Amino acid sequence: MACDRGFARRGLAGATSMGRAFFEWPRLRLGSVTGIMKRQIETWREMPKQKESERIAKPIIECVLCGSTMTYRDRQANGEHDYDLRYPDGVVVPVEVTESADFQIESAVGALRDRRFVRASGCSRDWSVLPLPAARINTVREKIDQYLAAIEGEGRSRFCAHVDAVTFPSVRRIFDDLRIYSGYTTVWSPPGRIYIDQPIHVAMTRVDPLHVRRAIEDQAFKLDNKKKLAAVDAPERHLFVYLHWRNYPAWVALLGSNIPGDPPVLPDEITDVWAAAPDRSRNVFVVWRFTAGQGWRDLGRITV
Repeated sequence: MACDRGFARRGLAGATSMGRAFFEWPRLRLGSVTGIMKRQIETWREMPKQKESERIAKPIIECVLCGSTMTYRDRQANGEHDYDLRYPDGVVVPVEVTESADFQIESAVGALRDRRFVRASGCSRDWSVLPLPAARINTVREKIDQYLAAIEGEGRSRFCAHVDAVTFPSVRRIFDDLRIYSGYTTVWSPPGRIYIDQPIHVAMTRVDPLHVRRAIEDQAFKLDNKKKLAAVDAPERHLFVYLHWRNYPAWVALLGSNIPGDPPVLPDEITDVWAAAPDRSRNVFVVWRFTAGQGWRDLGRITV
């Protein structure tokens, strides 16, 4: 193929001048580029990292409201809502995403972070124990060894307070004093340790949609959620409530009961409420929705 020599010469001359310009680039310009990069990095750091609840809100709402789009608001430095929901007709309304979880379990999980093992010195075997949400984790870490040694002294290699507390005083004491529900001996590597499991609700809970409604109302009346939605002049204002399994009564009720008969009590700042909970299948969520003037709707199970 013929080559345009004039173009080639112009290209060579241009490349030469660009190369000379690069090597002669003043430090001031390099400093300017460095400043721009630094500002960009700072911008990235300011961008909030999405939570699980925020991540799943988008596909769920877009699946239900066909043709609508959810746009995440990267900048929320001044306390803005999480999403802009745009309907097919162009109307844009705010969506705030929040989570409902049991405060006691959240506190216990925080206290256990990277501190789940305790050295076993009084007891002769390795153990794994399950505390209740009301357990004071620091007290458990301090005293669990001596309480398990007493249980070993009564010849037990496993226990459940619901079954054994009446017969064995040591099991009764570990339940009353430390709120440890159950435990069993095991083998850890390295040995000589006691593992404190993550607290869960183990008592039988009545499956009642009232638990869902209460969880929604608790989040709806939080000042932060109301403030974010009230700041936007829009025909609708949505609150998306993610029911974590750590709020066990509400989580199990959403999975296994019918929608409530009564509407939730909502502040004026909120017109629509979504309740979503992770099903036992991966990436599947059970979703209910309440709209003022229209009532509850069970939207079934949605895969995201």
